[in-house]
Amino acid sequence: MDYLFIEKCVDDLNKLLLKRRFQEAGFNGSNFSLSFGKLNVEFVLSNPNAIYLSKSSYSSEAFKRLKGAFLKSVSTVNRDRVIKFELLKILLSGKTKTFYIFVELTGKDANVILTDEEGKILEVFREFEGSYRSIKRGVTYIPPPMEKKEFSETEFGKVSS
Repeated sequence: MDYLFIEKCVDDLNKLLLKRRFQEAGFNGSNFSLSFGKLNVEFVLSNPNAIYLSKSSYSSEAFKRLKGAFLKSVSTVNRDRVIKFELLKILLSGKTKTFYIFVELTGKDANVILTDEEGKILEVFREFEGSYRSIKRGVTYIPPPMEKKEFSETEFGKVSS
């Protein structure tokens, strides 16, 4: 059910925020906020069903490099509880640079990761080292492992392995 809620939120965020300018982002305990002008999107990292618009925003130095970037798209990753924000920054030289913010709403392992266009992690809320992936500055971002069956493959009333 978490994914269905997140998928609907992503659709709504695309309608509300597309082409808006990024202002700031930050953390307040287990909450993460993204500000696009007067619209602030807040995520409760410990609860994948708690995404809402708010009036408060938090500022973090880690995301200052994105100020003024335009939101190009909002999507999910691997049909899971990971939201990907694609931001396009126009540099003084006229060139563009793409950044991605991944908000992983995966319960106790929730995280927020900022990468460049090559997928290199620039900033991370919580660094960790696991058997499947390493999440720390300077390494390439790998999404959480996909261990779920497609919804169309699920048969109700039968035990699956």
